[in-house]
Amino acid sequence: MNARFQLHYRTCGGNEHPPVFFLHGFMLNHRGWEAILSSLQDGFYCVAVDLPGHGASVLTDREGAPKDFGGCADAVLGAADALGIDRFAVVGYSMGGRLALHLALSAPERITAAVLESASPGIKDESDRHARWVQDQRTARELESLAGDAAGLRNFLMHWYAQPIFQGLADKPALLEAAIAAQTAQDPIESAAALRLLSVAKQPSHWEAIGALACPALCIVGDQDRKYRMIAEEMSDLSPRIALGQFAACSHNVHLENPAGYTTALNLFLDSVCKHA
Repeated sequence: MNARFQLHYRTCGGNEHPPVFFLHGFMLNHRGWEAILSSLQDGFYCVAVDLPGHGASVLTDREGAPKDFGGCADAVLGAADALGIDRFAVVGYSMGGRLALHLALSAPERITAAVLESASPGIKDESDRHARWVQDQRTARELESLAGDAAGLRNFLMHWYAQPIFQGLADKPALLEAAIAAQTAQDPIESAAALRLLSVAKQPSHWEAIGALACPALCIVGDQDRKYRMIAEEMSDLSPRIALGQFAACSHNVHLENPAGYTTALNLFLDSVCKHA
């Protein structure tokens, strides 16, 4: 019999504080938030999850595993239920940011606030969506071919971080190496399954729903990440609930590149919307 799927998470801070869930990016896990959690845990009840197919949330050969993007959001809500948390703020980076936005729009009664770091509401055009799915399928097959091949996986990640959205890391070799080291710890088979499940090509496009966002939100972007900076600006134009936070000398992964500034912005935003609403 296959083992049952369980969403793994780590908690810190007292549960008397406002709860905040942290959702990581592709091929990462909850440990990527450690620098942020250590600064927030005195004032917030922090829950950092391993999303399906990442870290200890093993996806393949598990009964009850999510079948689609919405099922991943349901898994996060299930983790909140298991902790006895009814309403919570959510912080998401990249892939996790897409999931955070989905939660804010699909379960507004559960989400008090959303922080969307380098995140997108999805793909508007169906032909673009199909092209992205073809690309992600190709990437998933490449990852599957790298099972047990540490050198090959490292080479894959070097190409991954050569994308323009990560250009700021080129000038920060220590951070680039830390990012690669974190992702080489992931199982390529699980990563491939997660990509097929959480691909932007498989998430609903939320562009038309942005204006109906019920909770306050903060879009965080690096000024060197032109693609997501433009997306965040468009999102903030579509909703009066969305504030824009731009970080100088940062690219896609702002919380890695500027953890002190990121934590300050996060603390100010969450304190204002979660403690004094």
